Amino acid sequence: MLTNVVFVPLKFIKWIITIAFEMMTFRLTGLQVFSRFMYFPGVGWNTIRWRLQNLQWYNRIDNTVVLGALPFRSQAEELVNKENVRAVISFNEDFELQWFTPSSKEWQKLGVDHYHFRVIDRVTPSLDVIDEALEVINRHRQRKESVYVHCKSGKGRSVTVVGCYMMKLKEYKWEPQRVIEEMKRKRPQIHPNKSHRNTLNLFYSKEPKP
Repeated sequence: MLTNVVFVPLKFIKWIITIAFEMMTFRLTGLQVFSRFMYFPGVGWNTIRWRLQNLQWYNRIDNTVVLGALPFRSQAEELVNKENVRAVISFNEDFELQWFTPSSKEWQKLGVDHYHFRVIDRVTPSLDVIDEALEVINRHRQRKESVYVHCKSGKGRSVTVVGCYMMKLKEYKWEPQRVIEEMKRKRPQIHPNKSHRNTLNLFYSKEPKP
């Protein structure tokens, strides 16, 4: 216990020093700096606001996909046992996964495959990344297993990928706006920005139409 009390503040101080060094050496873009400073306030704000508004940390989209925010360690066994999650797909920068979420090794111990695609907050995943993620989802879908898809808040980056999944799946084949409306019905807090919506439109334009 004492080790944890000492370790967490030291880890936080080291993290702040690293950010300062990366800023001074111009290794971070303005958006990356912003995402780092907004990380803890964002997680805290989501926790409080969603509880007050009776919104869920994660929501099931269909029999395969569960869309959510950063999965806390305290939620890991629930996701495995209750939701049948056998794969987790993270659309985050490395630092976003250092604090609250299970590591890849921790997921592995629970029998869960972990896939990490490095995407900056508020930026959309590339079409190549989306295609790779959809292959993972479909592989587990065929096994009748669930996949937890997340970014920091489950509102933008991960929403883009889940939207593409719904447009590609033959059971849906919906256009982007209808996909957004359906996801919003199941997860009211989603908020894809202009970049996310543009990617959804681009993905839809490349899909063969019935």
